[in-house]
Amino acid sequence: MGSSNGIHKYQHQTIESGVESFMQDINSQYYLKLDEKSFSPVIQISAFLVLKYLGNFTKTEDKKLHPFLFSFPDKKSASVWLEICLLTNFFDEDYYKSEGLSVNELEVGRKYQVYSSIGEFRGIIKDKNEEKFKFKIKDSEIIFKKSIRSIIKNVNQSRQLNKYEHFYRSRKKARQNRTAISKILEPNEGIIINDQVLTSKVLLVAGRGNITSIKNLINTCIIYDEPISKVFAPNNNIILKPDLKDYKVFFEQNKNEQINIFLDWIGRLLEDSKVDDKILELLLEIKSNIEQDEAITSEIDDSFKCIVEEYADTEPRLQKLMDDYYPGISSELPEDLKAVIINDINQIEDYPNTIKGFLDKQIPVIVVTNRMIEKSSDLLFFKRLFDSENGIWKDAYRINWNRSKLNSLINVTSPDSCFMDNPLWKSCQRYARQIIKIDIFQEPDGYNRDEKIWQLVQKIKNLQGFEYLKTSFFQYLNPLLYAFKNSHFIDVDDPVGENGAYPPTKSGSIHPLLS
Repeated sequence: MGSSNGIHKYQHQTIESGVESFMQDINSQYYLKLDEKSFSPVIQISAFLVLKYLGNFTKTEDKKLHPFLFSFPDKKSASVWLEICLLTNFFDEDYYKSEGLSVNELEVGRKYQVYSSIGEFRGIIKDKNEEKFKFKIKDSEIIFKKSIRSIIKNVNQSRQLNKYEHFYRSRKKARQNRTAISKILEPNEGIIINDQVLTSKVLLVAGRGNITSIKNLINTCIIYDEPISKVFAPNNNIILKPDLKDYKVFFEQNKNEQINIFLDWIGRLLEDSKVDDKILELLLEIKSNIEQDEAITSEIDDSFKCIVEEYADTEPRLQKLMDDYYPGISSELPEDLKAVIINDINQIEDYPNTIKGFLDKQIPVIVVTNRMIEKSSDLLFFKRLFDSENGIWKDAYRINWNRSKLNSLINVTSPDSCFMDNPLWKSCQRYARQIIKIDIFQEPDGYNRDEKIWQLVQKIKNLQGFEYLKTSFFQYLNPLLYAFKNSHFIDVDDPVGENGAYPPTKSGSIHPLLS
């Protein structure tokens, strides 16, 4: 496991000490709740660790930064919930840094307008380790969070101070009809946040085949009567991509060099007399437009993709040109990109230089994956990535949500709790509490079917040629053999057992790959 003293400190504290007090502590530091529902403990703590990890990026002088991997029993939509937690806290920073009177501009003894009411600024006080503004009004004093500076306005000093009742009414009116993000960031203040100042962005790499389900989730999950897609993307803040291909060019080669290589390959096709005249005409137009603009615009991108889609069957080299040499739209990295969340672990093997490029630019990379190993080849995959000596990402930070960690959270959480990420939480509960019992019975005839089937599998697998036979065996016969082996054992001499009842069910041993 990669090392990070801060990350491991909080992981250890969560498991070994008071979980409830720890949860209260992290909720006081960060935004980990939306509307009346909070996130499950597993997402709250994961988000907290990510935010601590982000802090390392702003403080470290070490340029060799590493990805942070979270392994869940079943990741469900964990990547989406982590993105929402991060954006909420990024938006808070954007909002706090937004336009408005700075602290230094406020003068003690001077009158200002707050919530359409007039008060006299009396200075800054400490309240529970947080600095707040103190205002005098006609019949009392009021304490405000410093975030209200965005609505403090200068007024004529001849204006009279208002009473508390006036402040109360004006604040109540201001709190009505606020946007969802205003209610999230300022739940107790009547402040309407200008969403144009919320410019932070997070790139979510969904993995192929996951785009539609993620879009459906963020479009149907409602926060304060607004869908997540509207609340957290006022300025295209959620960037959703199937993979990292579009960002490969930023870090692997000079973009101009990539375009020149692409144009060179188009030139080779243009010189080939076997290429259809219509395709040649379209490719020549693409080449001319790129040379004229000295870049690949969105219009050129659309045109080239249409050509490939329509003519790839006629000219297969078009697809190769797209897959191997097309550099994509000439653009810069999104402005204010604060983090990259990867929902497909294969991306960190397929695009290692791209990920290193993000890290070198001080853009953190978080990877979300499943603990479950579905096939034996996955073991080699994880070894290639994380082997302590030769792994591509041997220094990556990793949090494995295993049973001991999950049970420490489940034990202090009400069974009736309902969270924003309830499907994820339920899967964690099932995993932590499951009991797997494997009974292995010696077969009465002494014939070891496990061993014989395994020997047969090895012989078939190592056959040279006979591909049709091998395919048929593994597709049909092999599953049938294990179904037969693991089926109910029936004594052939007494098929219905004593008194006409079937004997108790006995299970065979499990598949060798799972043993």
